[in-house]
Amino acid sequence: MSSFITDSFIWICQAVKWIVVLLDSHQGAFMVLLTTALVYYTYKSARAAVRNIELIKQNDDKRTLPYVVLEVMNDMPFYGVRMVNLGATAAHNVVVRAEPKIEMLFPNYRKSIKFIHEPVAYLAPSAHFETDIGSFRDIERENPSKIYTGTISFENGDGKRFEHEFVLFKFY
Repeated sequence: MSSFITDSFIWICQAVKWIVVLLDSHQGAFMVLLTTALVYYTYKSARAAVRNIELIKQNDDKRTLPYVVLEVMNDMPFYGVRMVNLGATAAHNVVVRAEPKIEMLFPNYRKSIKFIHEPVAYLAPSAHFETDIGSFRDIERENPSKIYTGTISFENGDGKRFEHEFVLFKFY
């Protein structure tokens, strides 16, 4: 066992000596290789840092955007609709396009909903507009499917426009 340890130690010492001689005789070539490797990995690291900065900016932009939604309110015996800004910043020029048209529907009475049929100039974070739209029977009479679909579009403070689709269907 002792001979194995001695032989291993001698072999390791010879390998280290061989590496030292090789590095000493080819110092310039190894320095070029080492410098090339350092430049390559520095470049990759810088590119990764740039990508991380871009992702941080995108996440920050998403986190600070307005986000406007329409929700169904069930205030028995009436149903209502609410427009709310769930985002962190104000929404500007909010426009709703719905099919079929969302209106206040009561017996012998129908009225346009201003915040749905006309653009909303400004909607602060957490702010909302809401109104009753009718009873289950009134909605079913005018819209047998009881489903409203459409799009909501709005701008952020920089004037960039966003749009998403919605489906309102909790009328039961």
